[in-house]
Amino acid sequence: MLALILGATVGVSILLVVSAISTNNGLIETFQENLAEVAQVMFTAMIFGAIIIYFFISRERLLLAESELQKHQIAVLDSEKQMLENHLKILQSQIEPHFLFNTLSNIIGLIDKNPARSKLMLESLTQYLRKTLEYTRKESASLEDELNMIAAYLAIFKERMGDRLQYEINVCQRLYTMSFPPMLLQPIVENAIKHGLEPKLDGGYVNITGDIGKHNIKFIIEDSGKGLNKQVGNGVGIANVSQRLRAIFGEGAALVLEDNKPTGLRVIIEVPRERM
Repeated sequence: MLALILGATVGVSILLVVSAISTNNGLIETFQENLAEVAQVMFTAMIFGAIIIYFFISRERLLLAESELQKHQIAVLDSEKQMLENHLKILQSQIEPHFLFNTLSNIIGLIDKNPARSKLMLESLTQYLRKTLEYTRKESASLEDELNMIAAYLAIFKERMGDRLQYEINVCQRLYTMSFPPMLLQPIVENAIKHGLEPKLDGGYVNITGDIGKHNIKFIIEDSGKGLNKQVGNGVGIANVSQRLRAIFGEGAALVLEDNKPTGLRVIIEVPRERM
């Protein structure tokens, strides 16, 4: 407001000086002769100046409010992401007891009957535990870390299930070095084994593919297990993956579940390429 009054006064003063010079009158005389016009110009300048100031102040407040809202939203998302990541660290550091006990029981049972096979299973378990521990201690992980852990996990079940399990990992090599949130693909693979293939007498296959598209990166985990309804069940693991996808990648991420013909489940994960 002080700048407005000062600006209007300086502007009117300049106008009076120019008018006095052009009419060859004195400054005071010119002021007295045009007192009504001076008052009108001052009033008009004050009105328009106040409107302009109000506009810019309102605009600044709106921008500030939007900025604060964005900061709050980012803080909420960061908090949710951090909470999910902390929860993930706890889950990673607590290897599922049933998985460990069952694997160790199989190893013990094979020591006398088939020492070579028990040795292979023990080596696979050791590799899986090593990869998992390395994973939990890293501040950032790559897709290669995730796939190495999945490969070790599948190798254990390959020893347990024998010819009942076939698997293949076919992911674009360019993706291996990309930063990737841990434990996004592993729960899907674990779900396929535990609820889809292991309960079947004849077992089946798990295929993992990944490729880079124009805008998205797509992963497909498909199996020949029991199918969508029986494999998903309550969907706790898949629900956690869905929540983490939204928290990390936003609305651009997608998790799609489909029936895999003739039998089994196909899980499609898409994430924005620019967020990788």
